[in-house]
Amino acid sequence: MTSSMSVPSILRSTVTLFVIIYYRVLCSSVQCLLRIRLLLGEIVAHEMMHAWLRLQGLEPKVEEGICQVMAYEWLECLWKTWKNFSLSDKEGLNVDLANTSQQPESILAAKFLTSRVLNMDAVARTFKPLWKTRHAFSVQDLGGNKVAFVFEDVMDLKRVLANKPWTYDKFLVVFQRVQGDGPIQDSLFSHTSFWVQLHNLPIRRRTKVAAESIGQSIGLVERVAASDDKRGGENCMRIRVRLEVNSPLCRGRLVKLEEGRTRWVAFRYERLPNFYYWCGCLDHGDKDCDIGLQQRNTSAKEEQQFGAWMRATLDRPPRKTIVIVPGNHPKGREKPDRDEPPNHQAETALAELNGDRCEHGRGPNDTENNHESKMEIEQNPGFPIPNLVQKSTVEIFNDQLKEIDQAINYIPYGNNNTEQLAGDSDDPWRLTCFYGAPKTHLRERSWDLLRTLNGQYSLPWCCVGDFNEIVRNSMKSGRRVQSERQMQGFPDVIDECGFLNLGFQGLPFTWCNNRRGSATMWLRLDRLMATNEWVLRFDLAVMDHLECTASDHKPICLATQPVTVPRPRKRLFRLEDMWRMDPSCEPAVTKAWVSKTRGSPTAQVKDKIQRCGEELTRWSREVNELLLKEEKMWKQRSRDSWLKKETGELVTDPNLIGTQFTTYYQDLFTAAPLDDVAVVLDGIQPCVTREMNQALTCQFTENEVISAMKQMAPLKAPGPDGMPSIFYQSYWHVVGKDVSAAVLYCLHSGKVGSMALKLDMSKAYDRVEWSFLKQVMVRMGFHERWISLIMECISIVSYSLLINGEPTGHITPTRGLRQDDSLLFCRASLFKCQKIQEILVIYEKASGQQLNRAKTTLFFCRNTSQTMQEEIKDILGVPSIQQYEKYLGLPSFIGKEKITCFSQIKERVWSKVKGWKEKFLSQAGREVLIKAVVQAIPTYTMNCFKLPVTLCKEIEGEGGLGFRDLQKFNLALLASAKARGSFAWRSILKVKDLTKSGLSWRVGDGTKIPIKGSNWLLDEGHRRVLSPLTNVPMDTKIAELIHGSPPTWNVNKIQNLFLPYDAEAILKIPLSGRVQEDKLFWFSTRDGKYSVHSGYKLLLRDARASQPESSREWDPDPLWQRIWGARVPAKIKTFLWQFSEDGFHALWACPIVSQIWDSAPDFSDPRNFAPMSFIDLERKVIQSDSDLLLEKFAVTCWLLWHKCNHDRLNLPSEDYSQTWNRAQAFLHEYLSVTTEEKAENQKPPQLRWKLPLTNYYKVNFDGAIFKESNAGGIGVVIRDNAGMVIAKLSQEVRGTHMVDMIEALAAKRAILFALDDVEFEGDAENVIRDLSNKDPFHTPYDLVLEDAKAMLQEFQCSSLSHTRRSGNSVAHALARRAFECNSSIVWMEEVPPDITHVLLNDLFALN
Repeated sequence: MTSSMSVPSILRSTVTLFVIIYYRVLCSSVQCLLRIRLLLGEIVAHEMMHAWLRLQGLEPKVEEGICQVMAYEWLECLWKTWKNFSLSDKEGLNVDLANTSQQPESILAAKFLTSRVLNMDAVARTFKPLWKTRHAFSVQDLGGNKVAFVFEDVMDLKRVLANKPWTYDKFLVVFQRVQGDGPIQDSLFSHTSFWVQLHNLPIRRRTKVAAESIGQSIGLVERVAASDDKRGGENCMRIRVRLEVNSPLCRGRLVKLEEGRTRWVAFRYERLPNFYYWCGCLDHGDKDCDIGLQQRNTSAKEEQQFGAWMRATLDRPPRKTIVIVPGNHPKGREKPDRDEPPNHQAETALAELNGDRCEHGRGPNDTENNHESKMEIEQNPGFPIPNLVQKSTVEIFNDQLKEIDQAINYIPYGNNNTEQLAGDSDDPWRLTCFYGAPKTHLRERSWDLLRTLNGQYSLPWCCVGDFNEIVRNSMKSGRRVQSERQMQGFPDVIDECGFLNLGFQGLPFTWCNNRRGSATMWLRLDRLMATNEWVLRFDLAVMDHLECTASDHKPICLATQPVTVPRPRKRLFRLEDMWRMDPSCEPAVTKAWVSKTRGSPTAQVKDKIQRCGEELTRWSREVNELLLKEEKMWKQRSRDSWLKKETGELVTDPNLIGTQFTTYYQDLFTAAPLDDVAVVLDGIQPCVTREMNQALTCQFTENEVISAMKQMAPLKAPGPDGMPSIFYQSYWHVVGKDVSAAVLYCLHSGKVGSMALKLDMSKAYDRVEWSFLKQVMVRMGFHERWISLIMECISIVSYSLLINGEPTGHITPTRGLRQDDSLLFCRASLFKCQKIQEILVIYEKASGQQLNRAKTTLFFCRNTSQTMQEEIKDILGVPSIQQYEKYLGLPSFIGKEKITCFSQIKERVWSKVKGWKEKFLSQAGREVLIKAVVQAIPTYTMNCFKLPVTLCKEIEGEGGLGFRDLQKFNLALLASAKARGSFAWRSILKVKDLTKSGLSWRVGDGTKIPIKGSNWLLDEGHRRVLSPLTNVPMDTKIAELIHGSPPTWNVNKIQNLFLPYDAEAILKIPLSGRVQEDKLFWFSTRDGKYSVHSGYKLLLRDARASQPESSREWDPDPLWQRIWGARVPAKIKTFLWQFSEDGFHALWACPIVSQIWDSAPDFSDPRNFAPMSFIDLERKVIQSDSDLLLEKFAVTCWLLWHKCNHDRLNLPSEDYSQTWNRAQAFLHEYLSVTTEEKAENQKPPQLRWKLPLTNYYKVNFDGAIFKESNAGGIGVVIRDNAGMVIAKLSQEVRGTHMVDMIEALAAKRAILFALDDVEFEGDAENVIRDLSNKDPFHTPYDLVLEDAKAMLQEFQCSSLSHTRRSGNSVAHALARRAFECNSSIVWMEEVPPDITHVLLNDLFALN
């Protein structure tokens, strides 16, 4: 298409583009439009001129003035440009959009008149609750603060338009409905509609015509509010006018009345947004207002002509301002015929509540001139009229009272029914339940009703109910005070009726508006009042305000007889676990705990705990009030305030209930005489060794206190102080030091009782005599000190019973101890059964325990006859169980059908997976839930039993993804299990190979360890010697390689027997200077103890050699580590992992997809690489230095796969060309949400060496590893309390060691090198901690530590401390210097020149 074609055929579609081109290229002069007129003719130029004027924001009517300006020099330029303007073939009209899908037709375009950048999420969140659309709508950014709202329902669109104007951020939003395919230009947003209130309009001029005339002077009048309008203000009219948004608001109009009189009609705009008070315009703010800028820059200040007073106030509730009362004969209505029945059951002429129905002397039949007889009286269903005979209001009311009386069986007292009352009651009284009118203006009618009721009878009268009014402002709390005028009517009617106030018990208010904060209001609306006669009769009557959560009113309860009220209980303090979630709870604990106290450590802790309880009580007062209300609520609902004795008698007295409980438990815990104790003790053999007693009776440490504290159940059995274990576990960093000191003080001084008072009664049901327990411990060989400590712990405990939250009684037990269940095995014969019965009888007499036959069960094997089973059950008096019944969730016995025995595991897994499938979880969701739930189901059982292989495979199949090899995991669990039965023993034997491969020997004296075939070397992958050793017998022990005292390796012999590789590994094994036995330890853990995790990893590592390449977590291939570590959603990681085998063509090599990768500049290198498989492609991507390339690759692949699926299912989707842009946008959005801005890592402050705190000397030590020389180094420096150097040491260590080992060797060498009264300091935190810890390890590392600990015991005064590398710089420099040493160098006076500057830095830091 070229310029030679017909100009009119293309000009219509390109006129806007044409004008914009010339507007921008040929300078913004309007003269170019005149040249268009000369070139293209008058009509075409006219169209383009109008388009150009609209771009300028001008009105086309000024065209003639513009056309007067002409400039010849633009003509040639314009003509030349037009001749060169043409469309290529690709730009031509060859795309048909007529049959493509489109958005709904219900579209609103909006212009936001604010200078702020719009956030579409914020826009949607703002308008969603305001519009409350029935169907969905979308928000689309059009740029330039223009937004498109696309509605699914056209009615939602119409409701939005009908309720204009709308504002966003207090600025106006102009709406325009979009129809057709035309461009959305700024000219569309020139008008909006407002409701305008016309104030100061004369009453007789308040007509629709007058309002329209005034409104037309400022805009297009769309509507005039109807006469029954409820929204407007008072004393005004309302019109809806369409206004120009870029013109100043009109403040009012001067209107002309008759005889030349004028009046100012003021305008008030409803829902008026922000506008500028200088110019009155809505389309800009104060920073863009020319008038405002001029006023700020001039010295002559003028007052603003516009202001907030132009906004209409809408603070009153909607109500009518005009009410039209129709006449008796409305226009167009015909009178009914005389013979027709009336439309009502009765027609009455009532005008007042107590008025005469024959007013003005007329009777009911004088209807000719009586217009009132034709007024419609609506039938009140509460006052039925049985016949056409007219009654007064008083008569109708009395009839209704009689019906109510009959309904409740109430017989009023009076002259006509004295006999009836005498038959039912000799002393009747009157009760009225009253409800006051909720509306204030109707309240007086309620008081008139009370006055009417007062005059009916002379009985003693009680009136109770919700009166909806208060007597004085002291009965109200919150917000503004009540009007005295409003309240006055209520006390007046109380006085007239002679009512007395009975008072109340409970909370002072009975009604709440249930609002939050300062809007909360409480009133006493419900009350009970009575006459003096009633009060004299029921002089003990009392009214209670009860608690209730189901209503905004509190129930009131009247009791005419005295009620026994239990004495108020003091609420015990209890630490609520939910308090810990509040960040202000810990400061309250710290504040109460840090205060100084006096006394023993135990007394100090007791005092601090009490202060913590008091402080937390004050802190949580609001919470306690809620709990108190809840307690009262449940008290009201509870019905169990009694106790039933064994005889069936009910006990309701609180004191007797407490006595019953106390007596029962005191009898339970009172010791009884023992018989046949010696018989039982004879069967007990001593089994406690000397080493056990030494471990039991050694000094308790703070670490043991911490360990015991962590093992306690968090919320069980709080003491009388109200602090459960969770308090100490959560705030140990605050209270730990003091509590540990108190506990150790008690244990070391023997005063244990003060810390042993507990309320947990759950452990006291099993009986055991304490004297029997003591004799058993003596017989077993326990040390006297340990026995004394145990007996003190159990014998000085006392109990109190909590009955309804109140401690009751004091029980001092003399027996009682928790016992575990036992299993007894014997042959199924009557003789064996009788012997067991005799043994149990003797044991019960000797120990005081009693067999609980209700929980004791029998199990018989299959070859036991049914007759024998029945006889044994009769003798023992216990039931039998079937084979597959469970104990503690596990099968009691395992038969041949093992899969059937464990079938419930598969069923539980299946039920979980089935539930997930029904919920259509994504693959990533299944992965998370399988890891978290399914794999945990069989774990408990696999701790004890080896599950059948078939069952393991079926469970893995149910899960769908083999995240964990259940068979290997089962073996790893069994390696740490304890046997429970024969099948359990056989299960444990299955892990024999695992334990053999994971165990290693720690070399002590070498007498137990064979040189050949044993794991005793320290290197991973080199734990057995590889040398042939043909001349060494198989049973030769390592002791043959050790000689001397203290023991050392025989270097010459080792170097002659072993290959250099083995010899080097042997010589770096540390030997103890003390006599130590050889021990087995678990090689894969730091402490030498087996763990399930390490066993599972070992099984996988052994199996990996025979497996092909895999993406499992143990595979060292960096590809899988990089994929699972990618910064993309989990579903995309799983997708990339799944497609690693067969996604090459679909996601990379397909011709359609290739275009996308070719257009992405980030993937130029992978495209040139030409990978052969998808895994090769992934490896190439992760090798790239480009940032986030793998993430971009993963997201793009994921979007491509979804695009292919949508095309296959014929679902709408974006074009392939948009995939790369969508991928980048998706990744950017995900990273912006999931990536936290990390502050720059601040380097820790430099610590310098410090003088010893309490000791005279300080010894610093450090270790270093030199990988290049396969050796290590040790550095030690000794300084006195003035910082002067006493001695230095630098020593080479043979062989490459682990970091912990070289640091432990440095610590041992420092202790050997040091003087007495010394502080040892190093930068290896693990070593310092392990030296202070008494728990033994079993590794070679621990052998070095044990030697160091033994040497520390020889010091009279020593201590350990940890520092950072910067505070250990001299020792570190000496350790690094050992690289140049052949053995060991010691300096006593001089300093090596290469570390002099390091020493000087420490000295300068001291100063």
